[in-house]
Amino acid sequence: MNVCMEDLKAISARFETSSPEAVLRWGLQEFGSGMALVTGFGV
Repeated sequence: MNVCMEDLKAISARFETSSPEAVLRWGLQEFGSGMALVTGFGV
């Protein structure tokens, strides 16, 4: 998936008030097994 800044802004606005589950569900539908999850916890 190639996205431009406008696409990123629209995706961000769409999920601004969404649950983490909804965001993950979208990520899995969009990217399947190519989805990666990263975190800064424990830094």
